[in-house]
Formats: sequence, C-alpha cells, structure tokens
Amino acid sequence: MIGRRVSRVAALWITLATAACTRLVDDRPEEVGPPDLPGQDQGAAELPDTVEAEAIEACPGALRCPCEQGSDCDSSLCLDSLEGMVCSTLCGLGQSCLPGWHCLEVSTGFDPIHGCVPAAPSLCRPCISDQDCAPKAGAPEGLWVCISHGDDGSFCGAPCQEDRDCPDQPVAFRCDAIPLAAGGTVRQCVPASGQCPCTDKFRTALFETICQIRNEHGVCPGRRTCDEACQGTAPEAETCNGLDDDCDGETDEDLPPLPCEIQNAYGACPGRRPCLSGSLGPCDAPTPALEACNGLDDNCDGRTDEEFPDRDRDGIADCVDPDIDGDGILNDGDRCPYDPDPDQADNDGDGPGDACDDDDDNDGTPDPADLCPRVPDPPDGTPGDADGDGLGDRCDCDADDDGWSNPGLTDFAGTPCSLTSPARDNCPRVSNPDQQDTDRDGTGDACDCDVDADGIPNNNPGCPEVQTPDNCRQVPNPDQADGDGDRIGDACDCDLDNDGVQNPNPGCPEPLPADDCPLVSNPDQQDTDGDGDGDACDCDADGDGVPNPAPGCPDPGPLGDNCPLVFNPDQRNTSGGPFGDACNPDLDDDGVPVDQDNCPAVPNPDQRDADGDGQGDACDCDGDGDGFGNLGLDLDGRPCPTPPILDNCPRIANRDQADLDRDGIGDACDCDVDGDGDPQPNFECPTPIPADCDPFDPEVAHLAPERCRNGVDDNCNGVVDEPGCVE
Repeated sequence: MIGRRVSRVAALWITLATAACTRLVDDRPEEVGPPDLPGQDQGAAELPDTVEAEAIEACPGALRCPCEQGSDCDSSLCLDSLEGMVCSTLCGLGQSCLPGWHCLEVSTGFDPIHGCVPAAPSLCRPCISDQDCAPKAGAPEGLWVCISHGDDGSFCGAPCQEDRDCPDQPVAFRCDAIPLAAGGTVRQCVPASGQCPCTDKFRTALFETICQIRNEHGVCPGRRTCDEACQGTAPEAETCNGLDDDCDGETDEDLPPLPCEIQNAYGACPGRRPCLSGSLGPCDAPTPALEACNGLDDNCDGRTDEEFPDRDRDGIADCVDPDIDGDGILNDGDRCPYDPDPDQADNDGDGPGDACDDDDDNDGTPDPADLCPRVPDPPDGTPGDADGDGLGDRCDCDADDDGWSNPGLTDFAGTPCSLTSPARDNCPRVSNPDQQDTDRDGTGDACDCDVDADGIPNNNPGCPEVQTPDNCRQVPNPDQADGDGDRIGDACDCDLDNDGVQNPNPGCPEPLPADDCPLVSNPDQQDTDGDGDGDACDCDADGDGVPNPAPGCPDPGPLGDNCPLVFNPDQRNTSGGPFGDACNPDLDDDGVPVDQDNCPAVPNPDQRDADGDGQGDACDCDGDGDGFGNLGLDLDGRPCPTPPILDNCPRIANRDQADLDRDGIGDACDCDVDGDGDPQPNFECPTPIPADCDPFDPEVAHLAPERCRNGVDDNCNGVVDEPGCVE
C-alpha cells in the first residue's frame, strides 16, 4: 500500500513537471520533427495515421487506460485528465490527437517528445469560483469559468473555439458561448446533455459546489459533491424563533400576532401575542369580570350590559343611558322619560306629557278607549265614529278621510276644524274625493244605492246588499248584457278581452288602432307576419307555412312550429332542445345568449377574449393576436390547424417569441426569464419577494457568489464587489 501511494506521488510529480514544460506543436518551427523515444527507430512514415488507431488497443498501457506512472503506459506518458490519470500517446507528423487533447511538447526525463495532452483535466469538476477550474500549469490560454447549473450547483468549463477542442469522453462535450457576469460571453466546453459526469477523480477528491434546496417556502443554500444530493437546511415556513426559516434574508418577517385569550369563571377575553425578538410576547387580553351595568363588555361575550333593561333598544342599558326612551330629550328634562315624546306635548296641562298621560283630555275616559282623546266627551255621552277610523265625529274634521270637510273639534280647547273644501261632502261617511254624482240626485256615487238610476241596484256602503249588482254602474243598462262574462256589461265594456287594448263602445274613447285580437287577450298587439291578425290569435304567426297552436286554431301536435315567431320553414334544430336554431337563445348551452356570445358554437361562459378582437379565446386559433397560433377550436367549433410554431405565450401577445432560458415558455409570460431560479414579476406570475435584480442575466441572483472587480451586484444584495467576493 505504501509503495502504491509513493508511485501515485511520483506520477503526480512527473505529470506536473511534464505540464510545466509543455508548449504547443503549432509554435515549433515546421522543420522540427518529433524526437525518437529511447529504444525506438521508426520514421515519421512508420507512425500510425491517427491516435484513434492506438485508442482501440487493449488496456493496460493503451490510450486512456488508467495509470499511475509513465511506465504503466506504452507511450511512457501518464497524464492527468478529467477521468483521472490516464495513458496518452505520441502525436505529430501525421498523428493527430482526440477531440479535447492537444499535441504538445512534453518531457519524460529523456529527450523532449510530442504527446497528446488532455486540454481540460478540470472540466466538469464541482466548483465554487473560477479559480477552482484553471489547471495549475500547462493549461491553454483563455478563461476557465465555473458555470452555474441552476439548483444543482456550478461545474467547471474549459476554454475552446470549436467542438473539436472539447473531449468526447466520458460523455460528449460541445463548445458553447457562456454569458459572463461582467458582460459579454466566453466559449466554454460544456456537456452536450447538460449533465456533468461524476468521475472517480472528482468523487474521490470530494470537490464541492454550492447548490440550492428549493420548496414552496423558499430557497436555501447548501453544499454537495458530485455523487450526493444537496446537503443543507431545507426552507420552512417562517415561525417566531429568531431564525431565517425560509432563507430570504429576513428573520420572523410578516408574522401576524397570534390570537390568545385570558379565561376565568366569568368568561374568556380575546387578545393577541406579538412576536418579539424571536419569542411570543404576553397576551394583551383584558381579564374577564362579572357583567356590571357600566357600558362595558366585562365578560367579553360580545354583548354590553346584557340582561340589564334597555327600553329604547339602542344597545345602551337604561342604567347608563342619558335618554332612556331615545326621543332626543335627556331624562332630566323629559316630561315622559320612559316614553318617546320629542314634542313634549301636554294637552291638558297637568304636567305629565301626553305620551305618558292616560287621559290627555281629563274627561275621565282613558285614552285607549277614548274616541276623541284630546277633546272632552260631551256631557250626554260618547261621541260617534261615522267612518269607524277610531276617531270620534266630534274631533274628526273629515269623517271619511276623502279631503272633503266635516265640522268638528280638534283639541282640549275645542278649536273648530277649518273648512278645507269648497262644499260639504256629498257622502260624509264614505270616502269619495271626486264627489262624483252620475244621476245628479245630490247623493254621491260612492254612497248612492242606484248610481245610474236604471232600476238595477248596486252595492254601496249603507245600502242593502244584492247578489247581482249593476254591471254598468254609471251607464243605464236594464238588460245587463255581458257578452264576455267578465261582469262588465257590454254597454260599458271598453275592452272585451281585458287585454288593455280598447274596442269601440259608447262612452269609450275611440281606439287607435283597434284590438287585432278582439276576443283574445294580447296587450302587446304583436303581429310578426304583419297580416293584420295578432300573434295571439294567428294560426301561423311568422308566416313560414308551419302552423303553431293558438286559441281557435287546430292543434298542430308534434309538427308545430319550433320557432313560432321566427320565420324558419326548414325547422332546423341542432341542439335537439325545444327551440329551433333560428330562435335558440343559447346554441352552445353556456349560459350566454347567442347575440352576446363571442363563441356561439363553443361553450365559454367566462367569455374571455385576451386580444379583444371580439372572438372569444375558446374559439380563437390565435388567442392573443400576436401572429403565432395556438391549439383549440375555431369559431365554428372545428379543431384549429396545427401552427408551424406553437405560441409559447398563448395568453399574452409576444410577436418575438423570445425565450431567454429556452425552457419553452416565452419571456413575456415566464416567471423566471433567465432561468437562474430567482423569479421576477411577470404576466399572471405571483409577485416574488425578493425579485431577481437582473431578470435577464442568469449569473446574477440572490444566491450567486459575488465576484470581485466586475462592477456588478452578482448576489443582488445592493452592494457591488463587497468584502468576501470571489476572485
């Protein structure tokens, strides 16, 4: 075991020494050829055409075979590669190197020779900074970049100009332009699959990179080697503990006070416990107490002074209410403190207000039984009440309340009523504001037992009741004819079918125009086909040759018109419902009427129209109107044609279809445009806190390392090139 370790140390020393004295073959004069190895005697013509010929030889000793020292290899060249120490081969004079290997002048302790040297021994090494990636010596000129692979961490690239400069083992690599944090790009070898291999070399060396642990609570940094998952603390929901649980740089942020309560035998009072310096503060609730009449909710049950009297129901108990009856007069000056009396009236002047005086006129009859409570009863007895309104005739200025005056007294002093009408009421005990008297007999129609004096009595207040009263009270008609049986005699019926459209009749106004269905009620007088017969009595209302049911018409049965008021001789009915297409108010049954539906053949109750072109998104093959199609249905409900380029933001117009991070989601609707795991606000995206300070640069993010002397705030903390930055 000790000898093997010594061999590894010796091999490493030889490799470093070899790398230190290398130079590119292209830098040598053209006439200089590769020197012969000791013990060899072959010209350039005898060398194999390519190093690929050597690569097929069996291990040990052949190209790419594992080795510890030069003697383990057929070429005596044991060199460091991204797979560890492997055998190389000679090159020059017709012998070329594999992709990612350079033909350089090397030394094995004898004369210098030309061998194939791995150009990127640190390629795909887990790294934290660019300094982790550059080989110690013998590396090609150019930048060695520690390239971010998102949450998985960062891995080394290697400088290149074309794909051949990159190795094809143990996985295929390609030469891509990689953005730099300071601006611009640099070409680097990267794995073609996007996934760096974890070689025994990197696994054994325990190289680490900074990774991210992400969940619904946030993103926390961690560390990992290439053969293990990210190790670190996972984000958690923020709690009151003095820690930054969700790794957003803030501690105990946005924590609302927790509800609490103080309980005892009287009840439970609610309060709150705030988060103070990482711990919950004391509960600020009051202590429950026995409810007292004091205007407070002592026991915290949501009620104040409950069980105590509250006469005016204003929520203030009488014991603390300055206006117990709620009439606007404070208790100390109120004639009736327990009964509302805002006018403070005292009709009989005895001190208590009328509101709490049982006998306002002091006539010995309590107010509830007194028909004139403010006018004393006459000495001979109780006053009459002709209209039965509870107000005696003695104090009623209009006994039937029709606006025509009767004499009377109104108050304790016996003030007479003023005459408010030009004449006395012709029906003093029956309300008749119009004072109409058809037969001019001096008795108003409202109280006349035969209003039109045709010998047919009518029922009126104060008249004998008859079973069949006059059916034309104000038009003499002794025969009482009534053709439509509506109890209105023909002599006075201006609307025989009672539809509000008049017919000519003596005493009736001339109808203009006359009822187009005189025997069938049709107040709208609708005549769809304009044939002079109203729809209510027309056997073919729309004139399309298909009959419809109507009074006086034959029953068409199942063959009746499915759109009786819309011309549709074809009777087309797509939905199979009760209505034909010509009058179906909702063809697609989405609850939106056809004349308002922006997709009449495709259900879309939300009527969403992203591009505002009047065609709903549900039937628009370019919903956002940016010229790039989307899948779905067209206006007629047929599938949209498959577009040559499917819109990567179908709900918002983006004619450039820009997709910076190439994730298939356009920048116009991508919640993380540069794909660095640091989101920014965008269309239909939640507002992140904090947001990416440079949403178009994947090298700039809250968890990115701050690089020195690049003039950029790489980690979005508001400071540029702060102490501790990475060189």
